[in-house]
Amino acid sequence: MAQEDFLRDWPQLKLKASSADYYFESYNHYGVHEDILRDGATLPAFQQAILQSRKLGSGVEREM
Repeated sequence: MAQEDFLRDWPQLKLKASSADYYFESYNHYGVHEDILRDGATLPAFQQAILQSRKLGSGVEREM
């Protein structure tokens, strides 16, 4: 099948980006991650959230 035939037979999709799409798209740029790692408030907050969530799940078997 030629590419032209495939494209002609394929229905035209009309996708609209949601607010979630815009949010997650912003994390595609490495500069955002550099900013987070350099930020003196954000990184410790993430660390604290991770450590606290580990305490909440202690004694709970997790499926990997």
